[in-house]
Amino acid sequence: GRKNLIINGGFDVWQRGTSFSSNKYTADRWYQWNGTANTTVTQSAIGARITSTSFSGANLLEHRLEGTYTAGKTVTLSVKTGSVCSNAGAMIYTRTTGGSWQYTVISGGLVANTVNTFTGTVPADAGKINIRLANVGSGALDLDVEYAQLEVGSVATDFEHRSYGEELALCQRYYELGGFGEWAKAEISSKFVAQVPFKVPKRTTPSVTLTTTSNVRFREFGIADRDASTCSITSYSATPNGCYIKMNGWSGLTTGIIAAINYTTSTNNGQLFAFDAEL
Repeated sequence: GRKNLIINGGFDVWQRGTSFSSNKYTADRWYQWNGTANTTVTQSAIGARITSTSFSGANLLEHRLEGTYTAGKTVTLSVKTGSVCSNAGAMIYTRTTGGSWQYTVISGGLVANTVNTFTGTVPADAGKINIRLANVGSGALDLDVEYAQLEVGSVATDFEHRSYGEELALCQRYYELGGFGEWAKAEISSKFVAQVPFKVPKRTTPSVTLTTTSNVRFREFGIADRDASTCSITSYSATPNGCYIKMNGWSGLTTGIIAAINYTTSTNNGQLFAFDAEL
């Protein structure tokens, strides 16, 4: 099995982009909370960079564990920092089955250029278990983090390096981009329907959104490229394994023809749909 219970602990996978400044997922599986101070999360040379303009206890980057495997167990959290490390702490933040939030393991301050390790016991009644890299002390948060690892036991071991392909597949259980090159059928001159299989089964039925509403091409090979200046999803039906999507916004589609979904630009590597099954 995998010893590191944190997915994308090395901050290698960034499906959504590389720079963020509001409450949202950033690097895959890492959610940014923006407290009373502006916080930004960016991809850095070693992993991720987290900064804020001033202090707020709600300035943080959070990884949400799926399930309660570690409830009642002794665990060790390791965080490898870079040369930039000011007013940053690490913690395991749990919510009991009764609804109360509590800190399990907390560091009053991470030290730069080292592997910071902390050991504690997760409450047996923990219903939600989150790892947080947070603003502590009294000043603005500024942190370069190379990796984070959570493992069962009281001893910190070397960081578990997984291949990019394996890490991406683990992330895609929760979030995936897709659509480029998929086949679709024109129902009428303004609408097509596409069936998109997922690369990795999702943990639950995902929501479906567009990564863009413009520059989307319905490529009728040997006939014409049909471009939509503005398009939208009219309906979809999803399962953990794939999605059936109807879209409109075109004109002149050849009714009944099978064609490929494409882009007139390279936004999101040409991927039109975002499938989200995050916690």
